[in-house]
Amino acid sequence: MFHRTFTRAAWLASLGALIASRALAKSVPTGLTGDQMQHLGAVMWQKWQTERGIGQTPQILRVERYLQSICDKLASHLPHAMQFHAHLDCDPAFKSAVAMPGGQVVVGVGILALVDSEDALAMVISHEMAHIEDGDIDEDLAQIEATQHIAPSRLAGLSVDTIMKDHTNEQELAADRNGLIFTVAAGYSPFAAIRLLELFQYMARGKTSRPGALTLDRRIAQLRDLIASNHWDHLKDLIRPLNLPEPA
Repeated sequence: MFHRTFTRAAWLASLGALIASRALAKSVPTGLTGDQMQHLGAVMWQKWQTERGIGQTPQILRVERYLQSICDKLASHLPHAMQFHAHLDCDPAFKSAVAMPGGQVVVGVGILALVDSEDALAMVISHEMAHIEDGDIDEDLAQIEATQHIAPSRLAGLSVDTIMKDHTNEQELAADRNGLIFTVAAGYSPFAAIRLLELFQYMARGKTSRPGALTLDRRIAQLRDLIASNHWDHLKDLIRPLNLPEPA
């Protein structure tokens, strides 16, 4: 029986080609320059903090440094060079993460209680980074400019809810795909992402999804297909522990 084997060099070359193909991601222009996008993201994060009553403590800053280290590791493998900024929302009920303009990524402390490895946390973060890399945030801003007839310079005056729009099912699936590719390129196991989604699936038992909502079954199936098609089975046992900083 023919058994296909991969050298590390061949595997890395294959992965590099896969990432390079993602460099052709859609680009929807807004009227904002790169610096203006950074400013808009910073303003949105400040508004988010104010609206949700989020403060800063030494422990929050330590956790944010850990999140930033994962961001930096992932960012070095994205097709386009960009600076990302990791933040922590300390509301236990926030069991998710969000992407904002200008590379701002907000992680909820609620999801930190659910991830069981750094690999799973990396997937949470890379999913949001993929929304930014794929141009989803740019597309949202361009749509706001067009439909509300608002000048790009006035976007910072809008509310967080206006700027932070729900993504389509297609955008979410693309963020899953590309996020998984980025995590593997950064040395993480793709199987941690499936374990996390399966946990969400368990937690959602008995709940009714809204019509047309993207199902966890579909998300998990896509990731399994991506793992199989790229021969990533050898990464199954490489999951590393979560290394959140202990309180001082």
